[in-house]
Parts: sequence; structure tokens; C-alpha cells
Amino acid sequence: MARTSIILVDEMLGGSVPEGSSVLFLGEPTVESEIFVYQAFYKNLEMGNEGVLVALSKPPQYMMREFEEYGWPLEEYREKIVFVDNYSMLIGLPSDAEFVVKNPNDINEVIDAIEGAVNSTNNGLLGIASLSMLIDSCGEKKFLENLDRLKRIFKKTKMAVLSFVLWPYEEETIKRINDLDCVIDVKGIEQRVVFGEYFKVSKAKWLDRIEKRSVMFKAIKPGGVRAYIPKILVTGPFHSGKSTFIHTLSTRAVSVDRLGTTIALDHGHVDHAGVSTDIFGTPGQERFDPLLKTLSINAIGIVVLVDSTRPETFERSKEMWQAVWKTGLPVIFLANKQDEPDAKSVDEIKKMLRLPEGIGILPCVAKDKQKVLKAFEELVGLILHKKEEVTEDE
Repeated sequence: MARTSIILVDEMLGGSVPEGSSVLFLGEPTVESEIFVYQAFYKNLEMGNEGVLVALSKPPQYMMREFEEYGWPLEEYREKIVFVDNYSMLIGLPSDAEFVVKNPNDINEVIDAIEGAVNSTNNGLLGIASLSMLIDSCGEKKFLENLDRLKRIFKKTKMAVLSFVLWPYEEETIKRINDLDCVIDVKGIEQRVVFGEYFKVSKAKWLDRIEKRSVMFKAIKPGGVRAYIPKILVTGPFHSGKSTFIHTLSTRAVSVDRLGTTIALDHGHVDHAGVSTDIFGTPGQERFDPLLKTLSINAIGIVVLVDSTRPETFERSKEMWQAVWKTGLPVIFLANKQDEPDAKSVDEIKKMLRLPEGIGILPCVAKDKQKVLKAFEELVGLILHKKEEVTEDE
């Protein structure tokens, strides 16, 4: 079995990919899909696999620089990589790739080179970004005539990871492309402009059921593909520990405060366990309550801090949650200051809060990195495993 080694992609594909399968990232012209191929290719090199990388739209040395921008130095694994250079001869550049295509417009020569490269590896990975460039250079008719031969080559690999850009090709071309073993749609969320990108599995022949889930993502340099949560809101009463929680959790954070008290908001960015998100903390005093609904706009999840040492504020915690919560929005309560001797237990707090069924409360110490990360991972799990987070504009 093989893996793409991209968090959530493998999970949605059942944990692994049968050897010899083709995994296609089908991208819209406005959305980056090649990054999925790059990341899967590099992560498999890290796991000790060999790989064939096909350069269709740029010379191999330029591809290597692109990998480095994401923090993936291919040079470290150069002995495990076989390059097929289908670009340099097109513009008259010299090439030291193992397989160089002299006539990039001749699809038979291109496929011969890919097959030779695959045969030279020990059941390695094949990365092609992107198949649409092969169509553009050789023509749709020739591509379709040779697609079955390409698919037979894919079966010889540990896994073939491919991308394809949905330019206005013939209907038959799109239909045949969609007949590969696995298709993952990579799309943009549009309202006049593209303001987000997401992926979802639309097909995997080895699965009995496809999970109906869309995941927003960002391609970060360095770092690669990250599941993206645009906004998590952190709320709770005055002195419940919101600012401490956000600063402990965040890769970087800033607070708007006066004399140590948050008077507008806290803002932090988190990059953890394959997830990238921005978190916003509300002020806790009642005089700032008019800000709560404004700050909660577009929140994808909510964290509510409860001061375990101050039972008189428990009802306030619940009121603040109700002020920003919308039905179905993932939420988690955190019983903060559990390291204090006079802290109420989680069970006591839960009983006093009378929370609805299905809303959890976890013990927390806002200055303890491990406990804070555990709480974050819990909420992220609730967010990312919701069904149909993104709806397509039909």
C-alpha cells in the first residue's frame, strides 16, 4: 500500500492507496493543484521510496528550486530521483536529466521516456504535474489515443500522483481523465473573486463509499499544503485566560490591550499538525459585548474559556457562548486554571453550566502548551470532520 502523506487526503482515501493506483488532483485554472503532486512526491522520498518526476512545463532545475521554496530540498534525495525532461529541448536548453525527450510534441517519445524511467526504478512513485501540459503540447486526439498506455505504466508504479488543469478541453477528454483510479477535485470558492480553495475526493475506486467532505486549504511557503480554517473565535469572561491561551497556542500573536487587559481583541496564527488557522479572542468585560457578534462573523469554530476558580462567572461564560454561537457551529468549553488548588472539577463545572448534549468540556491550563494543543486538536477534529463544510456554486 502507498500513501500521499498529505494530512486529511490519506484519511479521506481510507488511510492508504493500493499500489499501482493513479491519484489525480483535478484543479481549476485559478487554483494551485501542482503543489499536491510536489508534496506527495517529496514525502515519499523522505519515506525511502524512489521516484520518477516528469518535467512538462519547466526544466528540472527550476522544479528543484520550486521544491526548495516549500522547504523540500530535492538535492538531498537526488540519487533516488529519475527525471524525465520534456521541456528543455523545447526551448533549446541543455539538460542533464536521466531521460531527455528530444521532441516534446511527439507523445510516443514522451511516453517511451516515462516508461523507461519507471522501469529503471524499484517500484517507485511517479509524479506528473501536469497532464494538461502534455495535452497542450501533443494534442487531445493523440493524448486520448495513448492514455491507456499511460495507465498501464501507472500500474507499474508504487503510485502515480498527477495533476490536471481543467481548461476548456473536449468533453471526451474530461470524461477519460475522470476515469483514473482516484480523482480529487481542487477548487476555488468564488464570490466575484476567489477567496478560498478547497479539495474533496470525488472518486476512489477502492472505496465502497466516498466521504462527503470538503476541506479548505492553503499552500504555504515553506510548509506545503495545510488544511485551512479561516477563523476560530476564543471567548470567555474577564480574566478567564483567553489572551494566555491564544499566546500559548499561536505561532505568532498580538493583543490590543490597555494596562494588561484586552480592550479590543487578541489575534494569533496557528500552524500545527497540518492545519493553518487564525484565532481571534474577544474582550471579556460586559461593556464590550456589542463587539461579540461582530468578532464572531465568519467564525468556523468557538473556544469558550471558563475560570475554574470563579464559579460566579460560569453563567457569564455560557451567556458569551450563546451570544456568538450559531446552530451546528463546532464549540468546545475549556475549564481553565485546573492547576489551582481551589479549581472546580470538570464534572462540577459541566453540571453547573448545564450544557446541551454533545458539547464537551476539557480540563485546561492556558499556559501549558501540551494541554492547549490538545484542546486545539479536539476542536479542529470537530471542524474538519463536519460534512459538507463547503457547498459548490452550481
